[in-house]
Amino acid sequence: MSPTEALRDADFALYAAKEAGKNRVVPFDPRLRDDRLDRVRLGTGLRRALDQGDLFIHYQPIIDLATGGMVGVEALARWRLPNGEMIHTAEFIPVAEETGLIKALGARVLRQACREARRWQDEHGVFVSVNASGRQLDDPGFADLVMCRAGRPEPAAGQPRA
Repeated sequence: MSPTEALRDADFALYAAKEAGKNRVVPFDPRLRDDRLDRVRLGTGLRRALDQGDLFIHYQPIIDLATGGMVGVEALARWRLPNGEMIHTAEFIPVAEETGLIKALGARVLRQACREARRWQDEHGVFVSVNASGRQLDDPGFADLVMCRAGRPEPAAGQPRA
């Protein structure tokens, strides 16, 4: 093993120790390298998916337990690869958070949900619920986006809003 590879592997262990919490020691295991490389690949794929429109929204019904009727829907981001394989949200949402892509992803979901919410409210009387990331809440333009006044074009993946 070269000194460069040893330092790289030590970085993987350091990163894992930081993720585990304060005052932790994590010995290097080759799975740490594999996990980190998988996350990098997911981040690259997510950026491409945002650019190419491979993400879509699935609407999950919200049911009033007293009446059994649908009162709303929750907008959920989904990612389908070109080969048809689905990437689970538990895999790509943390990567979106880590890479800062969560703002672009969240804005896309919110914009589409806003477009559809007005029609659904008028036609069916249902509301649309959208999850938001803490990083989105820090964005000064988030309130306008939530109020569906965001007529601005979507920023490219990973790009800040102007």
